[in-house]
Amino acid sequence: MGIRDSVPNWKTEDFLQQYRNNAYTLSHIQEFWERIHFPVYALKLKQNIRKNPSEYIAFALLVIKERFIWQNMLCAVVLDALPQPLRGLIELLFFLKQQTPLFIHGQTVLLSASPSPALRQTVRQSDERLIAGQLRHHKREWTFLHVHPWFTFKIDQKAELKWEEGKKELQVLPLIWRPPLAETDWHFTELTYGTVLVRFPLAWQQFTVTLNNVRLKCLRKKKRFQLSVRLAKSDEIQLNGQTLSGRDNRYHTVYVSIPPQTDRPAPSLIWLNRFGSARRLTEGMYLRGWLKDRNHILHERLQVRKEGQRHSVQVDANESLLPAGNRVREAGAYLISARYCDTQNLELTATDSVLTKFLYTPPEQLLGRLIVFSDSDPAHIRQAFIRGLGIAPVCRPLRFVGNDPHKITCIVAESFDGHSVTKKQGMTIMRRLFGLSADVLLFHPDALPEVLQTKLFHFHPDISG
Repeated sequence: MGIRDSVPNWKTEDFLQQYRNNAYTLSHIQEFWERIHFPVYALKLKQNIRKNPSEYIAFALLVIKERFIWQNMLCAVVLDALPQPLRGLIELLFFLKQQTPLFIHGQTVLLSASPSPALRQTVRQSDERLIAGQLRHHKREWTFLHVHPWFTFKIDQKAELKWEEGKKELQVLPLIWRPPLAETDWHFTELTYGTVLVRFPLAWQQFTVTLNNVRLKCLRKKKRFQLSVRLAKSDEIQLNGQTLSGRDNRYHTVYVSIPPQTDRPAPSLIWLNRFGSARRLTEGMYLRGWLKDRNHILHERLQVRKEGQRHSVQVDANESLLPAGNRVREAGAYLISARYCDTQNLELTATDSVLTKFLYTPPEQLLGRLIVFSDSDPAHIRQAFIRGLGIAPVCRPLRFVGNDPHKITCIVAESFDGHSVTKKQGMTIMRRLFGLSADVLLFHPDALPEVLQTKLFHFHPDISG
C-alpha cells in the first residue's frame, strides 16, 4: 500500500517510486507535509509509518535532499515509529544524509552543504573516484567536490553542487532552505577548464572559487565584479569566452559587468510556524526566505519592521528552524528590507480559531480537553474519532450542551441553535456560541468519519499572508 492510500486525497505517485526515479515536485512535498504535520494526527501518522515504512523513509530522504526547513521534525517522527534494529540503521542514514547530503542518480551527482555549521566531513566512493563534503578553514566554510580524474572544485560558501558527468558540467547554486519554493534566476559566470565547464553565480559580495590549480577571487565593485585569477604556468582556461593562459602571466584580472535590472526581482519570503507550515499560530511565526538586491546579490539577513513602528529587528531568514531566531507574534503589515533591496510588504493575518487549537493539540492532551455533545449513537462517534485521530473522546447528550472556554467543544448534529451544516459541507465553526468567547465545532453526523480522516485540515482558515 502506497503513501497516498494512508493519507487521503494524495493523488501523486508513491514517494518510494519518486525517489527511485528522481521524479517529484517541490510543491507536492510541501503540500503533503501541510496535511500530515498537525500534532492531532500524531497517533494515526505513527500507525501509517508502521504500515508503510519504506514510503515514509523515501519521503524523508527526498525532504533532506531538497533541504526542506522541517526535515528534522519529519525525521524524528519517522524514527519514533520504526522498530529496532531498523530504527538505528535509518537514524544513521538520516544523520549521514543531513551532515553531508550526497545523492547520485545515473550520471548526476548532487551535493548540498550541511544545515549545521561546517565540519570536516567527507563522503568517499570505495574507488576514490568521487569525494565530496565540506570543511572549515581559516574561519571560512568550504564546499568541495572531487571527481577523478577531471577536477577538484571548492567554494568558500555553503552551496549546492550539481555535477552532470555526461555533459562534463558542474553547476553551483547558493544553498537555499525550502520553503519558499520559488526558483531564483541567477546570472552565471562560466569557467571552462579542459573539457569541464563550471557555471557559478555572482551571488555573494565576495567569495573564492578554486578548480584544480586555478583560483578565482570574486569581489563586487560598484556596478561590476572583479575576478582576480591565478593560474599555474601550464594552465589555460576560458572565462566567459575569454582565453587566459598561465604561460605568459600567471595572474589576470577580469571584470564582469552586472547587468541592469529590467524589473524588480521577485521577493522569496514566507511566514512559517514552528512546524514549518504556513498555517498561522498565535504563538508566533518565523520569517524565512531571502532577497536579491539590484546587483543580484543574495541577502539572507533582513530588517523587519512593523508598519507604524520606528524600530526594526534583524532576522537571519535563510536558516533552519532549529536556531529559532526572532518570532513575529503580532498580526499586521510588515516592511522587510536589506541593503540595496526594494522594501517588501508582507502581511501577517490574525487568528483566533477553535480549529487551530484542535489541530495543534497532541492527541494525548486533546483527550483531556475535548468534549463532544450529540444525540447520535456514542459508539458511532467514538469509533469515528478512533479511526480518524486514534482517541475516544467523552460523549454527552445534546441536552447537556455547554461551552467551557477551557475545553474544545464539538457538537455532532445537523443543526443547533440556528446553525446548520450539510453532509457535503461536513463541518462548520459556530462563532461565539452561548455569548462566550470560545467557538464550537459543528459536525454533520453522517460526514464525521470522512471529515476526521480526510478533510479536517481543509477547514483550517488561518493561512499566513
